[in-house]
Amino acid sequence: MKDLTSIFRDGILVQVHVSFWSGARILRPEDLGLKPENIAETYKLGRKFLIPERVIREFRRIEGQARSLVEKNSYDFPFGNARFVTRRSYRKMIAQLLELQQEYMALADSLVARYDEYRREVYPIYKEAAEKAWLTSQPPVIEGSLEGFEAAKQEYIQKFLDRINSYYPQVQTLKEKFSLVWNEYEIAAPRMRETDTDSLLSDFDEQQRLVLEARSKIQNKIEEFIGDVVKVLRTKTTEICGNIATAIKEGRIIKSSTIDSLKDFIERFRDMNFVGDQSVSAQLDTLKNELLDAHPSADFANKENKDLREELSRKLLLVVEEAGKIAEQDINAITGDYSRKVNWEE
Repeated sequence: MKDLTSIFRDGILVQVHVSFWSGARILRPEDLGLKPENIAETYKLGRKFLIPERVIREFRRIEGQARSLVEKNSYDFPFGNARFVTRRSYRKMIAQLLELQQEYMALADSLVARYDEYRREVYPIYKEAAEKAWLTSQPPVIEGSLEGFEAAKQEYIQKFLDRINSYYPQVQTLKEKFSLVWNEYEIAAPRMRETDTDSLLSDFDEQQRLVLEARSKIQNKIEEFIGDVVKVLRTKTTEICGNIATAIKEGRIIKSSTIDSLKDFIERFRDMNFVGDQSVSAQLDTLKNELLDAHPSADFANKENKDLREELSRKLLLVVEEAGKIAEQDINAITGDYSRKVNWEE
């Protein structure tokens, strides 16, 4: 039985899931043994780090890289809060995700190993806060010796620190709070469910109506998605090629890394062009085969190579001209060919 979601022969849906311990705590006045009226001059409450902030920033950095990697190699899909990754992009992307996953979990192992060290590092910060809180809380005058006053102060500080310590998870449970994983799945189209004869006689028409209605909505959404894919690819192509062409026209330096990035983009366009945008693809292939692959990247950065830079600009503008065609009729011409390959009916 064929299915309208045969679009998944060209790609797969991917969702990245990241979990972590924030290493911080939203502190309230009562957490620190303070009265609200004492807060302004003693201690700024809110989100306080229980381990050095630089450690948490590293986890956030890797998470950001993972999400950026998926976003760079995929399209926003209209169902399931997921990203559509073409099968040509998938293998490269997963290899990089696996590296980030290993780095993320190695960082978790390092946190576990250095947990006590990190706690000791922030201890003086909270001890100082406790001392300030004691001074501002205006404890009653303690009759008797100075030792009595100091004992009351140390008791206050210790209770303050005990409350802070209670916010730390046990080291044995720390690593399980961290994970960087991803799910891969496809969406199945609605179908008629199996039923008995009596039920079939009574509700067949309604079931059929609901199924056809649901399938129609999915078809419309996927057709819109295909059109968006073409627009995204062409808009990005116009942006990248247009920026380089403008820089050449204005006499600005073109770095070798810029040319290398352009080559990478052309390769990524090939991987992500599952809809078959042949005209833009052909222009990019001509640019790469006849010019970019024929000269070292550094040659384009040399302002002395005026003719070469002008030829690069000319070919870039041809790409921009073709990619800039995103009127409805231009998009329909591409998506129509692709949509006819999708099995919209069973």
